[in-house]
Amino acid sequence: DNPRVDIFDENNNKNSSFESGSVGQGPADVAIDKFGKIYVTDFKTGSIQIFDSSGILLNTIILPHTKDMAVNLTGIDLDDLGNIYVSDYRNGKIIKFDSFGNFLLEFFVPSEIGTFHKPTNLSIGPNGFVFVTDNSDRLLVFDSFGNFQFSFGQSGEAPGNFSDPHGIAFDNFGLAYVVEYSNNRVQIF
Repeated sequence: DNPRVDIFDENNNKNSSFESGSVGQGPADVAIDKFGKIYVTDFKTGSIQIFDSSGILLNTIILPHTKDMAVNLTGIDLDDLGNIYVSDYRNGKIIKFDSFGNFLLEFFVPSEIGTFHKPTNLSIGPNGFVFVTDNSDRLLVFDSFGNFQFSFGQSGEAPGNFSDPHGIAFDNFGLAYVVEYSNNRVQIF
């Protein structure tokens, strides 16, 4: 184990690194706000750690745990208002917090669509919608209030199908890049 955050420049040269906090044991994803603060989800502790740009720990948001319900945070993203969105892999949840870490809401999949099945990551699209990669081999799309909009994809290898999608990001042109673990590819939409 080497729980740290590495920072690279635009030429892929490593500039610096820092430990992922005193409670950090399994950093899983990272997001950076418009002020340069770095947000890191920790898979093992179920926490969100917030650092300044030099790696000094500013705050830790710890999701409530019980003995019978651990939290495994994977993905994280921030909207333009500074709200924090995280995916909880173990409990099949997407959770939204305000910029201070106060719980705002939880996303739900309509029963006719199914449920979350170990959501792996998420990204805020250019339209403000929240796109979620899920181990059900599909992408689920919500508005910022948690209202389900649509889903797409199914299990398979054909273009537009997925096998263990584990990451999603948008470029400056609004194109979505989806990383698939089992198909060993990146699809662009």
